[in-house]
Amino acid sequence: MQAPLKALTRLFLRVLFKPFQGPPLPPGFTRRWQALVARAALVPRGIERRELDLGAVAALHVSDGVPAGSPETRDAILLCHGGAFVAGGAATHAGFAGWLARSTGADVYLPEYRLAPEHPHPAASDDLHAAYRALLELGHSPSRMAVVGDSAG
Repeated sequence: MQAPLKALTRLFLRVLFKPFQGPPLPPGFTRRWQALVARAALVPRGIERRELDLGAVAALHVSDGVPAGSPETRDAILLCHGGAFVAGGAATHAGFAGWLARSTGADVYLPEYRLAPEHPHPAASDDLHAAYRALLELGHSPSRMAVVGDSAG
């Protein structure tokens, strides 16, 4: 079952996603296209989502619905969504975050970092650092955290 799903995902990305990313297309078009394509992403059942602030950065917290222990005993993932720091966000990556939470049992945090070109480097990096520090302040242990990215660098 996994091989056909993998092939279908690659075909989907090759036909409906990659041709509409990056120059010469303007960032606004890329963002709208990603949001439209993201509607096809299914979020697994039982996944809980809530908005929160990580430092000064808005974020989406995604969990598998299993009763949580204290933050220092829970695994946490800081998900740097794809989009090459120009597009993407919680709306486009909530489905992926849900599957990541389901498969790992970790709390997944999806920050809405600032995007280029409106906010040039190092705005996104600064926001991700602020989100990481906020997770530490929430009590998450660095030894139980991972920083994950898909096309975010």
